[in-house]
Amino acid sequence: MKEDNPERSRALFSKRHWFRDWPNPAIPTVAAGVYVVWQGGRLVYAGMSGRQIEKNRHKRKYGLITQLDSHAKGRLSGDQFNVYVANRLVIPSLNHGQLAQVCRWRPDAGPADTTIHPSTF
Repeated sequence: MKEDNPERSRALFSKRHWFRDWPNPAIPTVAAGVYVVWQGGRLVYAGMSGRQIEKNRHKRKYGLITQLDSHAKGRLSGDQFNVYVANRLVIPSLNHGQLAQVCRWRPDAGPADTTIHPSTF
């Protein structure tokens, strides 16, 4: 979705925060909610977290903070947002040499090689 009216969109959402500034103390430690991820003026992802909030209020961290923390870490395993970013934004932008490196990746290469850093979000 291209943002046709930036002022209207900004009025609908809270202040934007960068993943590169994570962790964010403004995020409640236990909360359910919805969130959107922008790349500049382009909406790239919408998500929700905390569906089981009533059963998990006793936890130290649950819901939005754990979901956004998972996204900010950039791990592909188990995080749908990071898989989406890799498949839709990162891989199409790679040159042939970089794509060949991805194809040669080995599971024993370690977590550094399986992490994306969405610092532009």
